[in-house]
Amino acid sequence: MATLKTGLLVTCDPTIRMYLLHLDRNDRSFIQLEIDDTHLLIDDSSREYLVHKIDELHRSNTYILGESQK
Repeated sequence: MATLKTGLLVTCDPTIRMYLLHLDRNDRSFIQLEIDDTHLLIDDSSREYLVHKIDELHRSNTYILGESQK
């Protein structure tokens, strides 16, 4: 018998996948299925949360020439 799951299919590189796994284990649970090294099925209600967390990660790892450090 087949099981039906609904959610968002996320395609990402292995680095972002590891970050998402970290968030899932330590912050809140949203991963429904780990498909392979670059694909995850996540709960669709977590979309905005994940967009915010990934934007936050990118901002913290981006250096803009001439911008003062805070």
